[in-house]
Amino acid sequence: MSNIKVKHLTPGSEGYVLTTLDGVTQWLPNTGGGLGGFSGFGIVERQFEVFFANTTHARPIEYKVGLVETLQFDDVVTNSIDFSMELPSEIDVTYPTQLSIVFHMQNSSTGTVKLSLEYEVVDENADTIPGGLSGTVTAVIDPPETSARERLEYAFNLPANALTNKTESIRFRLIRDAADTTNDTHPAKLNVEDVAFRYTGFGAPTVASGLSGFSGSAHWFDKYTPIENPNDYVAYPTSSSTLAMNFDLTPIIKVGYPIRWVHQGNTRYGMVVAITPTVLTIHGAALPDNGDPISDLAYGLPELLQVSSEQYFVAGRFADQANTTLMQSDMKTFIRWNLPSSYLVKILIRATTPDSGANQPNVNVSINSLAVCTSNFGAGLSLNTGAAWQETSVDLDTSRYHISYGDSIEVRVDGSGSNKDAENLTVCCVFVLE
Repeated sequence: MSNIKVKHLTPGSEGYVLTTLDGVTQWLPNTGGGLGGFSGFGIVERQFEVFFANTTHARPIEYKVGLVETLQFDDVVTNSIDFSMELPSEIDVTYPTQLSIVFHMQNSSTGTVKLSLEYEVVDENADTIPGGLSGTVTAVIDPPETSARERLEYAFNLPANALTNKTESIRFRLIRDAADTTNDTHPAKLNVEDVAFRYTGFGAPTVASGLSGFSGSAHWFDKYTPIENPNDYVAYPTSSSTLAMNFDLTPIIKVGYPIRWVHQGNTRYGMVVAITPTVLTIHGAALPDNGDPISDLAYGLPELLQVSSEQYFVAGRFADQANTTLMQSDMKTFIRWNLPSSYLVKILIRATTPDSGANQPNVNVSINSLAVCTSNFGAGLSLNTGAAWQETSVDLDTSRYHISYGDSIEVRVDGSGSNKDAENLTVCCVFVLE
């Protein structure tokens, strides 16, 4: 599915007015209509972005799967939206290429609608537009007289073919030229529900025997949504787990969301455990607290299956001796990771009965036999004497918290419990997709 980002909505200049929707004041088209997700093509995995009041940049708005909301184009004032699509690194796009819109008219009537689609293919590394890969396609559409609320589709054929540069993206501007009263005569607003880039493409690598892959309609997206204005947060963390915020992002970032950032060229992953208008708290990889800045802060959505919570149980006494393969030896079971490349960002442990002595055993999780938690000199988390949850924060080894398809997972315990009588261990691991 695509992650369509509508950018550069200029408040007040292209038919947008300040409107309050669901208690949030936003710049919306001057119809009072809503923006949001779409219905069709499966799970909703894209967002429109819209200006919030008193800002100069766009914000993703929340949506619900299956809820049909639209971006409206006025029938009097010329409207336009900008958005972009990144070309997937594993795809070579070949002719034909189409940009398809799904829409409906607000009211049934006779008349035509004039739409123009400006496009440019951009080499992201050089920020240049290759010759012949920009232009404008114009169409005059004559919707059926009975088309009010009926979902229609129109495809713009683009001559931008043979898109094989892996650093390319395509920028689009969709315009309803309502000021052209000769060609745009329909007296109703046009509501765009979905935008899809259609192509014939084949997966890499290619071999001498021919191309392997697929052709047809496709969407794609970066699973993480970037905080596009770096001034929204202070790049220098206040601690190894907290980041000061300059803008209130609580409407769009929630507890439990995966989070991603870059430090000294290294991409790090974690999860949001608390957020206020001024502070973002992260568990997972540690934020730099030595004066180094971070960059490229981005968040994901649990409903896009980006978060996996796995739970493991060891019955009876489990800490009678040190053991690096507790699941295999005590529970006669093996654990294998069968999902895509991910990161272990939180470990939680709890026992129904802690050790009856003064000292508690330490529990850790290993990936491919390498312990991930760094607490207690790498031994792991100590059991809580009150039989409550103990959990990691940023005490994870970032050289070991990555996991790939087919990797093994184990639970380990040391022999530090005084009386060796702790019982019934539950271990919970939270992973986020890369």
